[in-house]
Amino acid sequence: MIVSTEVEVKTRKVVEDPKLSLKQFARYYDSTLNGKETILRGSKYPGNYIPKYYEIARTIIVDTFASNFGDYDLYFDEFKRHSDRLKKESLPFDTKTDNYKNRHFSAMALEKFATLKRVIIPVLERYVLNSNLKNRRQSIFIREVKIGAMSDILLYDEIGNQIGLLKFNFTQSKLKEHEAQLSLYVLHTFFSQIKQLNLKPRHCIFVDVYNAKIFNAERASGIEDIANSSCMEIKSKWPSVIKP
Repeated sequence: MIVSTEVEVKTRKVVEDPKLSLKQFARYYDSTLNGKETILRGSKYPGNYIPKYYEIARTIIVDTFASNFGDYDLYFDEFKRHSDRLKKESLPFDTKTDNYKNRHFSAMALEKFATLKRVIIPVLERYVLNSNLKNRRQSIFIREVKIGAMSDILLYDEIGNQIGLLKFNFTQSKLKEHEAQLSLYVLHTFFSQIKQLNLKPRHCIFVDVYNAKIFNAERASGIEDIANSSCMEIKSKWPSVIKP
């Protein structure tokens, strides 16, 4: 009797052409040689698992602001309430599971964000805010390198014209020297080249939540040269990146 058996063979996906997330690209330039190799290897041979520790917090914050209710005090009360809720919801789960981590890290992010009330309100109260989270696949090519280019919030004036964008950074690690400006350069370039919108740099905003810092694209001297040189280096190295 012949028994037929099937063996599942796990294969690692290979990305043939240079493609990085916005976070990977923004951190690439200031990374060490080993750090750059790690970024390229992870981009060319991505695993099946993508951590989403802060996505609950991101969605809550974006959706709350996008309601444009006008009472920012209530917004920040709501962030604190959601933080307390997520902390409680995380408790039944093993600390090593995503069910725990996604709730726990998002709760911490919301709690930290709530402390930025006096910094954030003067920046955002001048705009009408719309969510951009449905456009997670937005990307742009720079020097033949595909880079993720999703803003979290789109900023509009009172008559309905988009005049800016906003991106949140929730990770606790310290930003690389050019990380915020490279992120803003990619996002601004996306709207300039793909959407044909001439957004003013001062309305293109990057919020580093854990370090309580706000950047705009206005002071980005030399950042285009840095972005182009990074892309040329990434493209040249991509064929030689080997499996981990």
